Amino acid sequence: MGYIWNFKVVWENLEFFQKGIYFTLLMSAQVYILSLLLSVLFLIGLKSRFQFLRFIIGGCLEVFRNIPLLVFLIWVYYALPILINLKITAWEACLWTFALNLSGFLTASLKGKLESIPRSQYHSGLVLGLNKVQIWYHIILPQVFRASLPDLLNFLILAIKSTSLASVIAIPELLYQSNVLISNTYRPLEVYSVLALCYTLILLPLSLGAGLLGKKLQLSTKNL
Repeated sequence: MGYIWNFKVVWENLEFFQKGIYFTLLMSAQVYILSLLLSVLFLIGLKSRFQFLRFIIGGCLEVFRNIPLLVFLIWVYYALPILINLKITAWEACLWTFALNLSGFLTASLKGKLESIPRSQYHSGLVLGLNKVQIWYHIILPQVFRASLPDLLNFLILAIKSTSLASVIAIPELLYQSNVLISNTYRPLEVYSVLALCYTLILLPLSLGAGLLGKKLQLSTKNL
């Protein structure tokens, strides 16, 4: 006898998905904002005249990028508090782990866009009487972020996907809530089907937006 699908159990327990979506989006937003701030700081550090600082930041970014994210999360949550004698919540562990990992990739992307900006624009800012902070804030960073808009949306997608790993330390995001519902209803196929649908509805518009932005930027570049 074939499997008999029954989505009624999902319909009767929509609050599990509602709670999961809320925490998934909340964590994704916090991770994304923190990773953007960290990436700007790392980017400025990589352009520092101090070679030692550039070496340290570059080394840290390589570590953030290359440690498997799940291993990184488990180490931060279980090992780091013992190592530095500091209490850390599950939410804080996820937030910093995901943000540091994402900032490693985001910094590399922004660095590529930064290097495409003519050095003459920096000198033009100096001629206009701007200091280094003003040049970065008013001239350099706006151009870097404009050129990076499609990539920024793709990194937002990556941030949302990454939050599913938070389920391993009991953060009530979508995957965790789905597993709780499965343990209550014993209907894994229906629950995971709706889970996949939830992620699709969240991520597909962002993916399409990134593609459209990429095409628009290509057209504007050709018209220059």
